Amino acid sequence: MLRAALIWMLSALPLAAQEVKDRLQGAFDTWVSEQGAAGVLGAAARDDGAWQMPEEQPPGELASVSKSVTAICALALVDEGLLDWSDTVADRLGQGPQVTVAQLVTHSSGLVRDGTQAAMPLWLDRPTAAAGHNAQAVLDIVAARGTPQGTPGEYAYNNENYALLALMIEAASGQDYRAACWPRLGLDDGIDVSPRTAAFGPWGGIVADPESYLAFLHRHFGPGCQGWADPFA
Repeated sequence: MLRAALIWMLSALPLAAQEVKDRLQGAFDTWVSEQGAAGVLGAAARDDGAWQMPEEQPPGELASVSKSVTAICALALVDEGLLDWSDTVADRLGQGPQVTVAQLVTHSSGLVRDGTQAAMPLWLDRPTAAAGHNAQAVLDIVAARGTPQGTPGEYAYNNENYALLALMIEAASGQDYRAACWPRLGLDDGIDVSPRTAAFGPWGGIVADPESYLAFLHRHFGPGCQGWADPFA
């Protein structure tokens, strides 16, 4: 399932604001249709430096956008000195490939065969392991496969990267994924692991209401933060 989140960024010009809003809405609706996306998670307008939600909007599945939470959690552990971008899966976890945290975050590990795609439909609405997700099962698949078949350093989107990243986060913090990430990122009750997709929470199983997710984006990707200043670092 592909879900799209839309943020309207409007200028403070009162005469032009509605026209800009309408044009953005039309362009976005066209994109949603062309991509076969499920629709809009939420919409907000930024005016005079403040975000405004036009109305209360219900929570929804973030799906693959859940990876944004996992990536920033890894960044927090790096900042604390508990994890390093050069740490490898094999060294930290005792099994798996010699791919680094940096490569996992940027989907440049060389992992190109995504073993989660066949498994995830079977994991919906199913009880998860004690960790609250099935990342260990993904690691077992990756380890059994052997050396990554892709080219390290080249971008190749793969859920396996973020399953392994979650295990790295847990190993570095000594906590389960949620306990390690939620306090460090200042996430409120509006963001949580989804009961339906908990098995793949770190790479696609987080649910959020638009206001809470917007607050997360503003805090960790907005002006003044590391993601804003140099996202490629």
